[in-house]
Amino acid sequence: MESKEKEEVSEKILQVAEDLFSKYGIRSVSMDDIARELGMSKKTIYQYFKDKNEMVVKITEGYMHEDEACMIEIEQASSNAVEAVLKMSDYFRQAMSEFNPAMIYDIKKYHPDAWHLHQSYAKTHFIESFERNYAWGVADGLYRKDLNIRILAHLRLAEINLTFDESVFSNKEFNVIEVHVTMTEHFLRGILTEQGFEIFNQFKK
Repeated sequence: MESKEKEEVSEKILQVAEDLFSKYGIRSVSMDDIARELGMSKKTIYQYFKDKNEMVVKITEGYMHEDEACMIEIEQASSNAVEAVLKMSDYFRQAMSEFNPAMIYDIKKYHPDAWHLHQSYAKTHFIESFERNYAWGVADGLYRKDLNIRILAHLRLAEINLTFDESVFSNKEFNVIEVHVTMTEHFLRGILTEQGFEIFNQFKK
């Protein structure tokens, strides 16, 4: 089988697995379920992926790259730092509306390789993005000048992780999108100047 054909089959397997994981949660989906949905044998799937854990790692990696690309695109298309934060919030809100929070819980609990990849990637790329945004906002007079940008970037990442902490925000009791929006607006209000608030309120309207 040629490399291009192998790549196409591999992508198809991952897409079907991702759809099932998103719909039912990772733990609830077996390799038999994936094979049945694809109309192929498990033996064939194992020619492309060692096990379900490897598939979860690949899917997580794809999410990370997609998020990074979208964050850079939003940043470049925004006229100021406040607009960028609110647009990024809208992007994540849309993504989460199509995403089963159970996937995050399952990755965190049952797939440490994927979770460590997610955390490592977030600590590098997300924090860099947050720091750029805060420096941009301070320079334009939209964020307070007394901010410790490095600490705030790490705090923001911790808040995002907290959104998916089942021990704090049980998905049976809280809506993950409402938690995200509340945290984002609360965080943003704490760093805005009066000029920043004017822009914030314009976008909120």
